Amino acid sequence: MAIRVLIVDDSATYRTIIARSLRQIADIRVIGKASNGVQALAFLERHEVDLVILDVQMPEMGGLETLKAVRDRGIQTSVIMLSGMSQVARDLTIECLGLGALDFVRKPDSNDLQKNQIELKETFEKIISFKKWDSGDEEQVVRPPSNPKPSEPAPRPVKFRGEERLSCPDLLMIGISTGGPKALMQILAKIRADLSFPVLIVQHMPPDFTKTLAAHLAKRAKVTVQEAKNSDAVEAGNIYLAPGGLHMELQKTDRWRIILNQKAPVNSCRPSVDRLFRSVANVMSSERVVALVLTGMGRDGADGAKALWDKGAFIGIQSQSSCTVYGMPKSVADQGTFHRILDLEQVSEFINSLI
Repeated sequence: MAIRVLIVDDSATYRTIIARSLRQIADIRVIGKASNGVQALAFLERHEVDLVILDVQMPEMGGLETLKAVRDRGIQTSVIMLSGMSQVARDLTIECLGLGALDFVRKPDSNDLQKNQIELKETFEKIISFKKWDSGDEEQVVRPPSNPKPSEPAPRPVKFRGEERLSCPDLLMIGISTGGPKALMQILAKIRADLSFPVLIVQHMPPDFTKTLAAHLAKRAKVTVQEAKNSDAVEAGNIYLAPGGLHMELQKTDRWRIILNQKAPVNSCRPSVDRLFRSVANVMSSERVVALVLTGMGRDGADGAKALWDKGAFIGIQSQSSCTVYGMPKSVADQGTFHRILDLEQVSEFINSLI
């Protein structure tokens, strides 16, 4: 069954480019175009639409106002935002993601229209394919294997588990992607002000957008949230977000220190969850480490979770039913290297229980 798409952009040129890129993707049918939010809402009231490609900045009614109106009216459709690179566009995009937009796509800035069309087609195809796969799966309850194969590591007791609960870890890490901004806003807003350990987050996002996301998260959190800088000393009670376009790794001497680099992408990602997780696994000795793999497409974080698992770290994953896209957590679930499944609403409660 074809996915019915509405394109909303004030530029006729971009509406044409987007339509051409989408028509090259199997099972996609562009059923309408609009130049602003007012026209888009009128169309949505009359037609069933599965996916809206929504420009962030438009006259009369912009993307944020349109998305709010779509949600207020109870219109059931997925939304992908189209964003420019201005600070205003980035701020609006992050707000839209916080309201539940599936993802966002940066508008290509090349003068080559064909190149722009190809770039958009590849980006849309990646997002749409994972959304289709995710929504088509029924909920499956996954648990660590009780009788692992001889070649697989047996589930290990968590080294720092005591009295049926985890005690304060030395480090907590989160890997997250599609659906991440909204999830992180919900999670960080509920973390207690007396957070007693550092938190490092890898959110798949382009350069500049992570700085904007960190600022939005900081407004909601009771603790310090910042985009990580190279050579930052990792301090308890602080939350560090990996910058877009850079891997974040940890180096351990007398203390944890953040190292940023432009090494090759891992799983087509930079920053990569695997890079962060592996860097910690490589230097772990008696440290107590917790890693969470939350909503996101692809399998970034699975190899790193396996490396941490082998060193005795505690691994948690988000439940399928509460994920925007059940890709990254599924990849960890499939290999059985996790201790606990958490609904999104339980993640902040779990983190607070460690304090």
